[in-house]
Amino acid sequence: MATTASMIDELRELLNDATDTQVTFPTKIRYLNRGIKAMWPKVYRVVSTTSAVLVLNQEEYAVPAGNLAGLILAVDLETELASGLYRRLDHYDVVPGAAGSTAIIRVSFLPTAIDAGRKLRIVSAERITLLAAASYAAAGSENYDGPAGTEGIPVLYAMHMATSRSLDDRIDYTRLSTTQGQNGVDDASIMQVAQLWYAEFQQELDAVDMPFPIARA
Repeated sequence: MATTASMIDELRELLNDATDTQVTFPTKIRYLNRGIKAMWPKVYRVVSTTSAVLVLNQEEYAVPAGNLAGLILAVDLETELASGLYRRLDHYDVVPGAAGSTAIIRVSFLPTAIDAGRKLRIVSAERITLLAAASYAAAGSENYDGPAGTEGIPVLYAMHMATSRSLDDRIDYTRLSTTQGQNGVDDASIMQVAQLWYAEFQQELDAVDMPFPIARA
């Protein structure tokens, strides 16, 4: 499993910035998180929770905390109390919550005394968890929880962000000296490099695009 440290290592190598002097560690983390955000919804993680339990005569249930941010893929119902076996529900409604509110799952039947206590299993496509490591040491124990093989994609987006940074210095006439103008790269070169990394990001992202699975075969 990839760690945040491995992603930082790759970014350091590409930037030739082993000591985080060109792009600070917090900025690297921020750029990687921007890349992770940009991967949604083409790349996601699948989360399954079973914390919702049927209650007598209750049709509506709050979506469990583990499924709050994503898209509901399926809702399964335990076949009988404490069986641990599930069957797919054919009919249910998802009622989105208002800003800051919890979404609701509404089942299409009124639970009886026999149903009470049976669990609902809610499967959803969720955003990849953002990185939170505050130091390289902490990054070594923080795992990237996206699909295996996609950990390099946020690095490409981070490179796009990092290589764009010099453009501001170029276009600010109060910072650009004659020597810099003669010996430095021009605006177009900086933009071409940044666009190159963004194109690499898009290409890698499109190659692993994950269509949402069908709800029922």
